[in-house]
Amino acid sequence: MSSIYLRVKSSPSPPKAPPKKALDDRSSLRQHACMNAKREINKGVVMTRTKKNCILTLVLVFSVLCCGELLGKDFYVDANGDDTNDGSKDAPFATIDRARQAVREHKKQKGFPAGGFNVWLREGVFELEESLVFDFHDSGTADWPIVYSAYPGEHVSIRGGVDIDPKHFTPIKDDAVRERIVEQDIVDHIVQLD
Repeated sequence: MSSIYLRVKSSPSPPKAPPKKALDDRSSLRQHACMNAKREINKGVVMTRTKKNCILTLVLVFSVLCCGELLGKDFYVDANGDDTNDGSKDAPFATIDRARQAVREHKKQKGFPAGGFNVWLREGVFELEESLVFDFHDSGTADWPIVYSAYPGEHVSIRGGVDIDPKHFTPIKDDAVRERIVEQDIVDHIVQLD
């Protein structure tokens, strides 16, 4: 956790005494008193602004440290992650399904955070081995949305199919199948995969 150090000046320095020879001259004395008064007023204005800035800074730091979910709860998914991680930016999940489960668990245990949920998909290809099903448990609201999106500036692909090597395709050899094709002039261009 970071520490914040503030240097606070305990009290303003005392006004400087006028030079001795100026004490005899009333107009010099009055002029010197006015200059000291202006200096003290300016110090007060600067200190007041400084105090306001310190208070504002402390409020902002407190908000970020103690109320981290003000802008929503973020989960991260990276194809190189691990589903035993906590889903943070430094320890992302590996699958979208695990992030979906984390959102459900958070909603059930702690409710909706202010700002809803953001599930950030980091750059890469996410291969789905089975269907990814979202239902009413995965619904957000207008005020508390649940948003799945690519991390800004990164490209994400979600694939649910299986890659098939084209060299495994062969021309149709079964005459019964070849006869069922209406346009006989294209039969030799149709291939099959067993």
